[in-house]
Amino acid sequence: MDFTNVDGVLHIHLDNFFILGIACLCYFLGRWIKSEIKLLQDLSIPVPFIGGLPAAIV
Repeated sequence: MDFTNVDGVLHIHLDNFFILGIACLCYFLGRWIKSEIKLLQDLSIPVPFIGGLPAAIV
């Protein structure tokens, strides 16, 4: 992971394994959220979408 500041804009460079780890974490977070909230089970919302929402908010 590398942070650089170019013309006042912060650039974050992440390697492939870090991205894969974040994706796995989001997937399992989505599985846990879907198992806890019955409404999401009834609406048949996909697990990756549910797990990606908290990541998108952050």
